[in-house]
Formats: sequence, C-alpha cells, structure tokens
Amino acid sequence: MKGRRFFLLALVVAALLLVPYSALTGDHQSGHTPYDDLTERIPEAYFDTDGDLLRDGEEPIYGTSITDVDTDDDLCPDGVELLLWLELAQGAPVDEREHKMPLGDADRDGMPNIRDPDSDNDGLPDGWEFENGLDPSVGHTFFHLLPDRWQYYPFFSGDLKDIDGDGMPDDWEDALGIENATDDSDGDGVTNVGEYLNGTDPWGPDRLYGGTP
Repeated sequence: MKGRRFFLLALVVAALLLVPYSALTGDHQSGHTPYDDLTERIPEAYFDTDGDLLRDGEEPIYGTSITDVDTDDDLCPDGVELLLWLELAQGAPVDEREHKMPLGDADRDGMPNIRDPDSDNDGLPDGWEFENGLDPSVGHTFFHLLPDRWQYYPFFSGDLKDIDGDGMPDDWEDALGIENATDDSDGDGVTNVGEYLNGTDPWGPDRLYGGTP
C-alpha cells in the first residue's frame, strides 16, 4: 500500500516537472504574468493613469488629461478639484449654481472652471483659493473686505517685503496706490495701515472696524 502511494506521488511530481515554469508564473521572457491577464480584462476607463482621483473614463467628460494630475496647473489635482467645484455649487444659491459647476464658466472666458487655472481672474490660482477658504468663482469672496487679489496676493506670492517699514507690504501699497501708512485715504477714521491690518478697503468706508459708515 505504501509503495502504491509513493508511486502515485512520484507521478504527480514528475508531471509538475514537465509543466513549463512560465505556465505557472507567466511568460517571463515577454514580461507577461497572470496579473496582466487580470488587468487586461478590466476596462481601461476604470484606471486612473495619472493618479488624480479622476478615472480615465471620466476625464474626457471634463476635458482633463489622463496623464496630467493637474491639467490646468492651478495647484489642485483634477479629481479633487471636481469634488470641490461640485461642493461649492451645491452650497450656492440656485441662481448662482450654474457658473460654479465644474463645467461652468465663472469669468465667461470660454474655459470651463475645471480647466481654468484662475476661474475668476483675480490673480490667485483656483486650487490656492479652495485651500484658503476663498471662492474661486468670484473675485471678491468677502464683500466687506478687499477684493481677493488685493487682500491675499501678497500671501500667495510670498512677497511680503516692506521696504519702507510702514507695516504695509509693498505689493499691497502698489496695488491700491497707497503711500502713507498714517493717512486716512477714505476719511473714515481708520488709517491706511489700520485698513491693511483689518483687511478693509483704504478707499472706502468700513462698517466693521470702527470706521465711519
């Protein structure tokens, strides 16, 4: 009985030795493996070639690239940007939703938001605005403060130099035409440097920070 079992075991081992190794593990000469057989059966539309969290089959819908993680170079991966635009539109009033959608055109320049690096033309990339709590579909997120370009550009650009040491970044002064920190350009009782620190408009009355309406 033991001899018969040994004989059968020997036959199995011999049969395995006769099977080409490539049949078990793949054709290593061509680099083909059983894993390749599996992936070849998965539709390419389900892949995410560039790793931007947007599947290859969805990219053509929005006109984004399957090989570029950030098609419009606005500092936000395409898939993440898609979700952020959808979230922004969902939370907006009904009459504002269309131009806040991924395929909307906030600045009406013919380029959909998801492929426009600066959808509101305020000089700040959409991705940076999303990250910093701003609305990339409008150039003036907080109406009681300055337009986004004037309020935030020095921080985006990293250019906070203040050559004259008056407490106001030179870029901010140049953008608004402000020279003297202690002047009150709009006559509302708040000095220019106070306007900068408060984030308010030095050329308009300020209702939130002690100025005269």
